[in-house]
Amino acid sequence: MNIEKELKKFNLQELLYLISEETREMISKEDFKKDIFYYSRKKIPKKTWVLPWNLLKLSFLAIKQSNDYRSTIPKEKDVYRLATYFNNNDKNLFENPQFKKLKYDDEKLLIILFGLSQEQFGYQLCHKNYEGFIRSIILLNIIPKEINSKLNLNEVLKEEVGFNIDSFNELLYILVGFSFIRTDFNNIKIKNDVTKRLPSVTEENFKRIINYYTINYSEIRNNSLGTHNFSGKPIIKTDKNKLIISNHFMMSNLLSYGLYWVIRNHYRVKGTQEFTDEFGRYFESYAEKLFKHYLPNNMYEKIPERENMEMPDWKIETEKYILLLEQKSTLAPIKVKGMSPDINGLRDYMKKFLKAIKQLDSGEKVYENGKQTIKIIVHFETLYVSELLKEPLLRIPKLNPSKYENLFFASMDELEILIDLLNKNEKLFEKIIEEKLRVEKESNLQDGRSFDKIFEKYDINENNYINTLENNLPFFDKFRERKQ
Repeated sequence: MNIEKELKKFNLQELLYLISEETREMISKEDFKKDIFYYSRKKIPKKTWVLPWNLLKLSFLAIKQSNDYRSTIPKEKDVYRLATYFNNNDKNLFENPQFKKLKYDDEKLLIILFGLSQEQFGYQLCHKNYEGFIRSIILLNIIPKEINSKLNLNEVLKEEVGFNIDSFNELLYILVGFSFIRTDFNNIKIKNDVTKRLPSVTEENFKRIINYYTINYSEIRNNSLGTHNFSGKPIIKTDKNKLIISNHFMMSNLLSYGLYWVIRNHYRVKGTQEFTDEFGRYFESYAEKLFKHYLPNNMYEKIPERENMEMPDWKIETEKYILLLEQKSTLAPIKVKGMSPDINGLRDYMKKFLKAIKQLDSGEKVYENGKQTIKIIVHFETLYVSELLKEPLLRIPKLNPSKYENLFFASMDELEILIDLLNKNEKLFEKIIEEKLRVEKESNLQDGRSFDKIFEKYDINENNYINTLENNLPFFDKFRERKQ
């Protein structure tokens, strides 16, 4: 199929709407794969599938190839036929000269799976965005006030979108909620009882936040971001002034990182690292809240700085282990999040974790007391195959992997579950660590080596800490009352 030629036939606005409706159905059913049955030209029954990340690629390519004034109105079957093109035609990575030059199998595996997972796993785990929204409220609204942050984030929000953080969160929450019931955002009416309960949620403010997350055809066609345009601006303004969601999974992602990126982009445009530096403090304070909630004071400590020695952030001592934690709030650049990640960009990103290894090694020497040391790099951003970073990362400074079987990566979600386990069932916590140590020694594990995979094995599937945060956040009281 010549997909570019095919796309030129169809009315772009109508095609984008149909594509988006498919993603709305998928996310509503929590299903990221839609099976399609059809007959070939020889009348042979066949089966294929439609995937939401391929629908995003289809939307982008359609915008590049067509316009709103084509006469052919697409049908649902056209969307399926066009979207399945990408199932067998996404081989750019293996044709990449940089990829062909890679020497080590684990590095090739990392490049393949890192790009694939960062592009695709977010769709499969989109329910995690609600947890990310809760963390965002704590990290960017509550903690900055508690630690007397030098940054006035409310003023940043007012400058960027016209209202403060509380109002932004309310509007964002409702915006994403609307996306579950409709695909076009034209003529949305806010009921009086909603504005009465939530004064910031007016039609004017709602139009402002929609406008903030809207991108037009010209902007998409004239930059090099490709499908990443829709990560930060998931609403498309057509040439006929229709507002259409590009992909409902992209809308859902705004819950996790929407507020963060408004603030970060503000300081990026100013050319300053003030926010990224200060966010490291917020991230550490978030971990401290977690420890205070579950652990006695004598069980954990914030490791003090030492002269001429870089140390990790935290030490937790259990009956069997010394846990050393180093938090990293660095984010992977957009160019490495895709099926064909920029290989040099990924290497540069990996190097940012080398300092964490050095800090953890220093802590291991200082706190050696006969118990086994466990070293954990806790990353803010969700890295779906972070365990694959380890071997290629250790190779950069030529470290022996066999001496780092006690070095783990963990997301904040995984750490929250681990600390909850440590509090409620230390023996089960020890089993999890023992299992993690075991799988770190093995290679070619089909099921992966992440903490999440181990949690599944022990039927641990609930993040109780996030549930506690949600139940105690005044933000959600307004919405609970509304439901009553």
